Amino acid sequence: MRKTIGLGKQQGGLYYLVSLASDKPSLLPPSYNHAHASTHLWHSRLGHPSSSRLQFLAKNVLNFPFSNNACEVTLPMLDQSSDSLPCRTKGTCYPFYNFLSYHCYSPSHFAFIANISRPVEPNTFAEAVSNPHWQEAMQSELAASESNQTWSLTSLPPGKQPIGCKWVYKIKHHFDDTIERYKARLVAKGYTQTEGLDYHDTFSPTAKMVSVRCVLALAAAHNWSLHQLDVHNAFLHGDLHEEIYMSPPPRSSATGEHLVCHLHKSLYGLKQTSRQWFSKFTEAIQAAGFTQSKADYSLFTCKNGKSFTALLIYVDDILITGNNLAVIDALKRFLSTRFKIKDLGDLKYFLGIEVSRSRKGISICQRKYALDIIKD
Repeated sequence: MRKTIGLGKQQGGLYYLVSLASDKPSLLPPSYNHAHASTHLWHSRLGHPSSSRLQFLAKNVLNFPFSNNACEVTLPMLDQSSDSLPCRTKGTCYPFYNFLSYHCYSPSHFAFIANISRPVEPNTFAEAVSNPHWQEAMQSELAASESNQTWSLTSLPPGKQPIGCKWVYKIKHHFDDTIERYKARLVAKGYTQTEGLDYHDTFSPTAKMVSVRCVLALAAAHNWSLHQLDVHNAFLHGDLHEEIYMSPPPRSSATGEHLVCHLHKSLYGLKQTSRQWFSKFTEAIQAAGFTQSKADYSLFTCKNGKSFTALLIYVDDILITGNNLAVIDALKRFLSTRFKIKDLGDLKYFLGIEVSRSRKGISICQRKYALDIIKD
């Protein structure tokens, strides 16, 4: 059934709302003339070009009245709590609250998405070294590298140049807004590696966004559970075939002793690290009966009778769904025998996508991803 919401007036190929069907006053204030409205609409339609370019288009191509200050304001938003006439917003031209609402989220999920946006991680070693939490995290990372025999300390051979390294810090959160752990990752400065000497092939497949959406859609359509796993120190599992030396980490026991780290296993930051880790994981998951997709090499599926399981991997984050919980649990136990796996439970956050699930389906949002882009 069609319903008239108001009356419009045509001008310059556009229609402007001049009165509502209920005979209320016009939504456009007196100062909001047609030249202003035309300019603002074309400014939005053309992807917000500069004022000078839009003025040229208005005069020579589109033939609409141009208003210079229309490119600098936003359309007024209706006040949902009252019937008062709208007023213009000041400050940010396109504020997030005009396009994003949190009213449908549960309190726990709202706390989770708010918490992951807090910029509290240190950016340098100097900022982190005075904090006992980060000191413990760095010691834990060094211990993991030692137990995995990632490197051995030796003197630098003649003619060799060591690459540098640095620490990267990240806070991991539980879904109830509490801190899970402080994570420090030692990253090699792979941009100083020499092609043909320190590395050869570097390509490694990563999960395509269309595959992520397909897996989510499949789980929503069939009401399958979504599970997320994290591989602890994933890149340390890959084997190195090149002779690479690295400077010791800052403040380590080898610093000042004129020793370097001779790398035996892959390390975050190396050019070939991702390729070596993915090769190791592919070998393991295929041994469990999974088939690698030809459309997306990061997608693995296993069909056995009526049982179907899909696994999607992006670096060290694993997404699993399927119609048989017993098979999924068996897969988790198998992966735990090959790698150090942490079960993160139901899917909440994957590749910058916030995932919220209810009885009506799955809702996805990239709010944090957009905020990170704006911040950079």
